[in-house]
Amino acid sequence: MTRRKKIPSMLNTLTILTFIGSGFSLLGSIISLVSLPQMREKVKEGMKNAKMSGEQPADEADMLEVITEGVNIMLDNGEALYTVAITTAILCIFGAILMRKLKKSGFFIYTSACILNVVFPLTLVGFGLFGLGILIGGLVSILFIILYSVNLKEMTKT
Repeated sequence: MTRRKKIPSMLNTLTILTFIGSGFSLLGSIISLVSLPQMREKVKEGMKNAKMSGEQPADEADMLEVITEGVNIMLDNGEALYTVAITTAILCIFGAILMRKLKKSGFFIYTSACILNVVFPLTLVGFGLFGLGILIGGLVSILFIILYSVNLKEMTKT
């Protein structure tokens, strides 16, 4: 009888956190994708109301324009953004499952999904206000990749 190698506690904790974070991301992205038409209508209505409300000071008008432009880019690319978010969340969960089985391939799947989850949205929305949020999320991914890489020596090649 072969004994299965015990999962290191740090790897156990990281994968549980990945399941939680990626699970929420998956659920949120599915809900957002399904409700995208309603979001577009609400934003369109909000924009119309903002224009009817009258003049704003120049700095507020500039900020409103920046936010409006970012929201429009996000909504115009919503299907692609949420589809990629759903795909990368599934890949992160799958990678974490493999890493729990101490397989290095899980690390590479997870890392690739994290990179895709930052690079793809940035190519669509740019480095503006919404890009900053994507980059901050990317920092969390980098932290997890570093912490997972510490456990690579415990994993087998397959």
